[in-house]
Amino acid sequence: MQSKVGNAGKRKRKDHGVGGPATKLKKSATMQTGQQMAKPGPKPKISQDPNLFINRLNSKDPLPAMQEIVNSENQDELISEFFNSGGQVSSLTRGLDYREEKPKLNDIATVFSACHTILMSIAKSEDPKASYGGRGFSFALELCRTLLDEYNKEIMSMLSSHTGEGRF
Repeated sequence: MQSKVGNAGKRKRKDHGVGGPATKLKKSATMQTGQQMAKPGPKPKISQDPNLFINRLNSKDPLPAMQEIVNSENQDELISEFFNSGGQVSSLTRGLDYREEKPKLNDIATVFSACHTILMSIAKSEDPKASYGGRGFSFALELCRTLLDEYNKEIMSMLSSHTGEGRF
């Protein structure tokens, strides 16, 4: 999927919150396994407190919050706060979407590291389908799908920077 360029030169991408394109996947997964997947709970009201992790992620510059989740010793608390506050895939990918200039490799790496941290937290949970109020598994599927579908260019730029001039 190609990104669209708005009037200010900011890239806009589809918001794939829980219940987006992964809904089709949920239906087929239920049909294949015969088991019902955990349904996400209702979205909680989000406080406007600027100290909340989700509000820092949704701020004009989300990269410091993403660095915090990667480097913090209390990652589990931050990830729980993210889910309890109604965090969406777009909250994580906005570090790449809403910049007027081309994102730097360090910024791309920060976003991917934050995504990796959240995905690994879900994968390491005792029951990924029930993790984070039942949102963990569906969120992980949606995040992976969004990264692979919409951020292929960024993934390739990261890979080419480590393989030398784009040779694989």
